[in-house]
Amino acid sequence: MALAHAPKDRDWLPPNANRCPPIQLANARGLQVLCPDDVQAIWNGRNAPDSLDVWTGGEEVKSTFGHGLLTFYLPWVARVPPGFRLRVSGPCNYPKVGVVPVEAEVENTHATFTVNWAFTSAGSVHFKAGEPIATLSIVQAMDIDQVVINPVESHTALHHEYKKWSEFRRKLQEARA
Repeated sequence: MALAHAPKDRDWLPPNANRCPPIQLANARGLQVLCPDDVQAIWNGRNAPDSLDVWTGGEEVKSTFGHGLLTFYLPWVARVPPGFRLRVSGPCNYPKVGVVPVEAEVENTHATFTVNWAFTSAGSVHFKAGEPIATLSIVQAMDIDQVVINPVESHTALHHEYKKWSEFRRKLQEARA
């Protein structure tokens, strides 16, 4: 298993999307966990512990939970400062047909953790050696009730700036079309 800084571009995105700062920021956030070996998994669609078959060159990937959940075991211990969590998510803007990443947050100061993918329907999936299987990032631990979300119209100056920016963006997108 290896870690790599997440790149800001994605090959499958059109060039104008790869130049979009919010997309680039999301793409480049965190460290990517790279698949250690080629992994092939087939789920027969049943909800039983033995319903998933896995073939790999190593022991780091198994069907721990069954039920169409594929588990990658990571050889690391996470040390996260108090007040923060290690977010284990799928690689940002890196779709995988037939499976979705199961996201998690590690809140211990010392913890082992895994990466899990869930099949969306019966079938097979192939992860190539070196392909990103997860993104690790740090998030502040806080209750969602601490976040305040208001309509932009409730802030007059901000609403005016938002309308100007929206019009600028609309004209820029029309010019690129």
